Amino acid sequence: MAETLNIIEPSDAINVNVTEVGNEVTTNIVSKDISVDIILTGGIVQVSSGDKNFVFNQQSASDTWTINHTLEKFPSVSVVDSSGDIVIGNITYNSTSEIVITFSASFSGKAYLN
Repeated sequence: MAETLNIIEPSDAINVNVTEVGNEVTTNIVSKDISVDIILTGGIVQVSSGDKNFVFNQQSASDTWTINHTLEKFPSVSVVDSSGDIVIGNITYNSTSEIVITFSASFSGKAYLN
């Protein structure tokens, strides 16, 4: 049976939710600036601060972007050129920390990895 305890600070700056399911207790702490999940399972503490993301800035025009990131996963990728227009490229995942995107023309812009 799941039990949830909500603790809300009077300033509404911090909201703490504690949920117990079986022998697992999850505590979600939300403030105006950060959300953190703390999961207790059999004496082991795991801390998660949400999904990771990475923004890559390609400053010089190129038709091949090599992106090294610290996400340790195969992220979804969105690319925009320097004008803010969405651009489609061919994405190759070399590892959980490197991708290469190739385009039909050279341009500068940003890649958003999530």
